[in-house]
Amino acid sequence: MVGLVCIVLGLLVAVSIWVEGIDSMHKNYPDYKGEDLFNEKEEVYPIHKFNNGRGAMLCNNCRTIISTGPKTEELYCEKCRGERIVQAYYEQMEKEVHFNRENLNK
Repeated sequence: MVGLVCIVLGLLVAVSIWVEGIDSMHKNYPDYKGEDLFNEKEEVYPIHKFNNGRGAMLCNNCRTIISTGPKTEELYCEKCRGERIVQAYYEQMEKEVHFNRENLNK
């Protein structure tokens, strides 16, 4: 019985520390998404499906057929490629504005 009480108390302490840590992360780092948790980089590979023996390359974003035939190194369709370029441009501008705020009004 004493062992069971010790286990329950130990679990309560562990859970309270865990909840406190989660609450601290939410308060101190509200924009943190945990994407860097395992140092994983977004690696994108060409998607090649067999398509009844003819072969088809699919867009990594919207999964539409980019081309048919042999495997190529294409990753995105024209629409998604354009969207990614625009998104990358805006992200770069946001970084530059964020890091150069003191130089904006000169």
